[in-house]
Amino acid sequence: MYMQEDYVEYSERYPNGIRTGNSGIYEAFTDDTSKLYRTCMKEYGRCIGTVRVDPDGKKVGWIFVRRTKYPDSSKTYLQQTWISLYDSPEKVTRERSYHYLKV
Repeated sequence: MYMQEDYVEYSERYPNGIRTGNSGIYEAFTDDTSKLYRTCMKEYGRCIGTVRVDPDGKKVGWIFVRRTKYPDSSKTYLQQTWISLYDSPEKVTRERSYHYLKV
């Protein structure tokens, strides 16, 4: 199983939230979703919802929230971490299309 973390900051400056980072897709330390969920709760705080995709709303992960300090200040903000789960790593295809000169 593979996973990805997306980070969102909610603060006085960004009351509607702003995406602050993304881990990229990487292999999770376990294939046990229950164990992964419990570990994410310890690291990212309480679960407040699920990540859904498709018009059917299929669940593919969880949304966690915790209060976090800024690295350069004593001020805090709410950080949401969106965990998305994948069956395989990201597949990248490259395509090149030449532009032909008219001579």
